[in-house]
Amino acid sequence: MLEEGHRLHDPEPNLHAWTQEQLESIGLSEDERDADVTQIPPQILDVIPDEVLKSMFSGYFPKQGVGLAGIARCGKSSALAVLIQALVLQNASNRAPFVELTPVKRIMWMNWPQTCHQWRLNGIHWSVERTITLASRVKLLVIDDIGRETKRRDASEDAAVGHLDAIITARDRERLVTLWTTNQSQQELLERYGTAMIGRLLRLNPMTWLERVMFHPGANMG
Repeated sequence: MLEEGHRLHDPEPNLHAWTQEQLESIGLSEDERDADVTQIPPQILDVIPDEVLKSMFSGYFPKQGVGLAGIARCGKSSALAVLIQALVLQNASNRAPFVELTPVKRIMWMNWPQTCHQWRLNGIHWSVERTITLASRVKLLVIDDIGRETKRRDASEDAAVGHLDAIITARDRERLVTLWTTNQSQQELLERYGTAMIGRLLRLNPMTWLERVMFHPGANMG
């Protein structure tokens, strides 16, 4: 039992370095780990629900999800990367003085085009099953660039899309929050994946189309 005012870490841990390690393990790329709030157009931050912004910048998991839709490279993915950075760093800052920092296991970042390609290559493999299970159960999942994967066949005949449907269904059933991005309109998503899957995704994680947000030179992605 720690005495009042006693610090567990002496000296204090390097929270920035620790956070960068955790962001990499969660699945963020180098560009995503380097995203900065100054890169984000104000119009994007304005459409993210206040509960999501306030919770994540305070180091707490949000109680609702959101989907950011708009033209490529306008800052959508950068915005979500900044939110994940803030959540991990601020949560660690809240706990670091008195609680041992442990690896972050309740957040996952999934680049959907890359994941879809890997699943198509690997087929039925233990690593695919592990990723599906993890994505279905983590407290907070980010799915980046839904709809940007190569469309090879009808979604109903694509096993990788079937896996995505299973993840979204499981998360909807357990009311788990998902943050996601896309370059496609809601109608295009419905035509690509079907009403059932997109309906389950939107139920807890509504989509906002970013009007009048143009290419943002400072954005590393999305």
